[in-house]
Amino acid sequence: MAISDVKQYEEAKRERCYNALQRWTAILAVIRFADAQQPISRNSKTRCLELQRKHLSSS
Repeated sequence: MAISDVKQYEEAKRERCYNALQRWTAILAVIRFADAQQPISRNSKTRCLELQRKHLSSS
C-alpha cells in the first residue's frame, strides 16, 4: 500500500465512524479545550497592560 492509499483508507474509516454533527461537536470540544489552556489571550487589554507593567518595572 502506498502512503496515499493508507491515507484514503483511514479517511474512509473515519467517515464511517462519525456523522457530521458528531464531527462538528468533536471539533468544537477541541477548540474549547485549547482556548481554556491559554491563561490570557495575547491581544487582550489585560495582556497588554500586563506587558506594559513588566516593561515599566524593568526600566
